[in-house]
Amino acid sequence: MTNSVGGTFSSKWKQSLHYFSRRARIMKRHNCVILAVFFVIIVFSVFGGDSIKQLYDISSGFGSDTIGEGYNGGSGFSNLLPDSSTANSNSGGQVSSELTSSNAVSNGVTISSDLKDFYQEIMTTLKETALKGKLEVKKPEGCKLSDTGVENTDSEKLSTLTKDNLLKCLPISDEDVKEVKEAHNNFKKLLQDKLMPNFKKLNTEKDPVYKGEGISIVGGGKYTLMALPVIKSIRMNSGLTLKSSVPIEIVIPPSDNADRKVCENIIPTIDPSGLTKCVYLSEFFDSEILKDITGYQLKSLSLLISSFEKVLLLDADNYVINSLGNFFDGDIFRETGLILWPDYWRRVHSPKLYDIVDIKVQDKLARYSTDYITNSRLFPESDPAKIPFHDLEGAIPDGSTESGQLLVNKASHLDALILSLYYNYNGPSYYYRLLGQGISGEGDKDTFILAATVLKHRYYQVRTPVRPQGYWGKIENEVRIQDDLVDDTPSNEKKYRGIAMIQHDYNEDRTFDSIARDAIRGSVNNKLKAHRLEYIKNHKSEFKDMNEKDALEKVSKMSEVSDKFWDSMKGKYTIKDFFTIFQFTTPVFLHSNLPKYNPWELSISGDLLYDGKKATKKMDDPSKYVPNGKGHHRMYSPTFKDLTNYDLELANWKLFDDVLCKNPDDYLNFSYLSEVIGATEKPEQEVKNMCKYIKDRVEYLKLSTWENSSS
Repeated sequence: MTNSVGGTFSSKWKQSLHYFSRRARIMKRHNCVILAVFFVIIVFSVFGGDSIKQLYDISSGFGSDTIGEGYNGGSGFSNLLPDSSTANSNSGGQVSSELTSSNAVSNGVTISSDLKDFYQEIMTTLKETALKGKLEVKKPEGCKLSDTGVENTDSEKLSTLTKDNLLKCLPISDEDVKEVKEAHNNFKKLLQDKLMPNFKKLNTEKDPVYKGEGISIVGGGKYTLMALPVIKSIRMNSGLTLKSSVPIEIVIPPSDNADRKVCENIIPTIDPSGLTKCVYLSEFFDSEILKDITGYQLKSLSLLISSFEKVLLLDADNYVINSLGNFFDGDIFRETGLILWPDYWRRVHSPKLYDIVDIKVQDKLARYSTDYITNSRLFPESDPAKIPFHDLEGAIPDGSTESGQLLVNKASHLDALILSLYYNYNGPSYYYRLLGQGISGEGDKDTFILAATVLKHRYYQVRTPVRPQGYWGKIENEVRIQDDLVDDTPSNEKKYRGIAMIQHDYNEDRTFDSIARDAIRGSVNNKLKAHRLEYIKNHKSEFKDMNEKDALEKVSKMSEVSDKFWDSMKGKYTIKDFFTIFQFTTPVFLHSNLPKYNPWELSISGDLLYDGKKATKKMDDPSKYVPNGKGHHRMYSPTFKDLTNYDLELANWKLFDDVLCKNPDDYLNFSYLSEVIGATEKPEQEVKNMCKYIKDRVEYLKLSTWENSSS
């Protein structure tokens, strides 16, 4: 038995839980996961009290004093929950919970002129309040900031995340802070005093704006092409009810209106239900308004104009691989109205950002990375000057947000979406730098949680860490090393190629979060009780003629006894303990973005081939290259089949074969392919080359798929 909670589950318990979880994924049901949850509860019940050490060695870990004693925040455990803002979500932007819509829809349906005027008003307000100038992007000397994972416990790495170091990395004058703050306050006031009241007038009971639930995907150009297999994955995997009932909107930017051919000719063949349609931004906004809207700003805009009240936003390279179940009706979604998913990294938001948006951060330790449960007395460091800034009370909790998927209820969070649009509109010049400080993932990803925090709205960010999916490749060219040779390949000759991000079911995550909280609190309380009983036993004269209850009450007030207990627990904490239970949460999304499923780019680069052009691209003499295989290889690890029975690779490439390679001119349906292939010297030959790559890949994937897979 080790001293790490994460290592104290016996292999038998883990195997049993993995079995339940695996069966649930194969069966596309949550019943077995529920059994797994009960299994954990029973185990903790059976091994309760001090005996819990036999299964889950909390003596090496962490916890709290008795409930209500010693917890961070001082005013109750609920105040610690990142999903529980001290203010309710009614401030500013509360909208009727019975929103519906009959005319806020594009694709041939008339859009209300009043609604269009409202959207135009938002964009005009953004333009009129836009910030001037731009923050300096050069990292100054002395800044040691780099990517730090949420599970990283290296003290040297964590020291780069302190308030002082974050301030060093983004010099911004007091004058600039004042200017940005005034602009922010101005827009926030206009949002609360003008925009939202105007929306409430527009959103009448007789003619409401938003209706129902659905999925929104930002398309346009190559993203319209990539969105097609996302649609397929939704219809194949989202669950018995949702897959045949959930509507999907593909949002098309004005520069890509030529994609109408795809919307009219291709999408109906992929989704014959008629529930997927294209929505054109040009039908909501004047061209003059849209000319400055690009990139990340499109997400916030797409959420805004979506006809749905409850919206699941997916990137065009983010695939549903297991059932979404009651995604739109989960308890924590009903309670909070906003579900977010984590990135790999800790937050690096500048402390100046908090000054700008009027969020007060206290010099008080509140958590350790994403662990908000454990009593802070067990954390390695408590000096506010030496701990990561985002471990302090009031700061937005770690980890940073990954916005490849986002679930929001516009009935409660419409104003937050508009405020996030403000941050994204001014993102390239100011807010992306204030949020990301120029390191990995800088962009829109943290603007949604920032907006919710500023407006004091509740939210829930999934605790289960995002996990990578990919393969081990040669360090010089990323060509896959055959799986049975990986262990024997020297570490200086191989590198893990992280291709996709696995994100998990938020409903299950919430259940496991509750289990983790009860297990940690309960087990440590049991240990504290045992410590106090031992003291009572050794000091009987102090508790003469007292029953156990009264004696425990008396000793609980003796600070020296509690202090001795906490001192005995020092040095036994590890963040891995907190994450132990979350390894059983079902994966639901695979955000596969490096490389993306772009058949044109992959075919011309020769990627995902043992002997393709990419393999020899960096060689002075390609003729000397000796491939360790022939033809295509898979882009995910052998463990992928344990996540889902959906062979995503095969499904996607079969779809590309169907829509691009049945006729020589199929590619002309896609404005993106028409442009890039049309610009080549021999378009017909390039189409043949692309389709050969596609067909060869389909044949290889058919041969390498697993038993009972679906595609």
